[in-house]
Amino acid sequence: MTSEREIQNILWLMLRPVFHDLVEEETLRRLGHSTYRADFGIPSLALLIEVKYARKAADFKTLEKEIYDDYIGYLAGNSPYRQMTVFIYDESTSVQEHDTTRNALLKLPNITDVIIVSRPSHIPKPKRSPRRRSRNQEADGARDA
Repeated sequence: MTSEREIQNILWLMLRPVFHDLVEEETLRRLGHSTYRADFGIPSLALLIEVKYARKAADFKTLEKEIYDDYIGYLAGNSPYRQMTVFIYDESTSVQEHDTTRNALLKLPNITDVIIVSRPSHIPKPKRSPRRRSRNQEADGARDA
């Protein structure tokens, strides 16, 4: 698994047979200039599910801030939703960060749970292909040669 989208697909396969009203990419009302879209919504439970993917230990701090921002937009007057659950896949297996992030997010009212799952240690860390160079970088490289 190498992306948040893959984790969302797996969660969809697990949740859909149980929750027939599961909505993927639930678009919520505008708040100011911003429109918010939760990864999943379950209207019958008044629950939104936000999925995040941590590639390294430092991502947990960034994810906390993203979730704080989303939390306000997701739960500010967006009926039928009144609660939120967070699911984080930790590719980095940085278990030392889990409690800090989980405890911080659970302090927010209406966050029902924070689930953090680590990549199994016997599964190698995914290899990422190098980013494609832009045309400007390619031209600079050609001039340097």
